Amino acid sequence: MITSDSDTEGILKELGEGDLVRLAQGQRHRLVGLDSWGVLAEIWQHTDPSHPSDEEDIVRVQDDFGK
Repeated sequence: MITSDSDTEGILKELGEGDLVRLAQGQRHRLVGLDSWGVLAEIWQHTDPSHPSDEEDIVRVQDDFGK
């Protein structure tokens, strides 16, 4: 996983089984596959009921897959 506070990618941090990642609202992040498979569970916490988040608010800084 790579995180950054700017448009410049940060340092790659390898995660292990059971690792927990917490991202701040708006924090740039990128998951990088280093092996042949992986499982990821994503849980969103909505803190403002009047402005729920969905995938429409994603800003793709770099998009290798045309999403």
